Amino acid sequence: MAINKNLKDNEFNGKDARVMVSFLDTALDIEDQMGGEVYAEFLKKDIWPVNLKDDLFPTIKELLTVLIKETAEHKREFLNLKNKLNNATKKN
Repeated sequence: MAINKNLKDNEFNGKDARVMVSFLDTALDIEDQMGGEVYAEFLKKDIWPVNLKDDLFPTIKELLTVLIKETAEHKREFLNLKNKLNNATKKN
């Protein structure tokens, strides 16, 4: 990943690091909201219209599960990047 390479090649001052960590914290909050509150809520069949075809909900659930897994992966990547940034700034 190019961003990870840049962390190795660049030095960060304290202000730049705080700004980047703040952006990552915001991104992590958004990922938490999307995965835990939005997508997970739509996994409940009772919130869907009563006339939703029975054979359609499993497809919806499958697609939402993919989104939840991708959101979890995004969160892991953001945390990894945040840790690398924190480690890079500690060296300076």
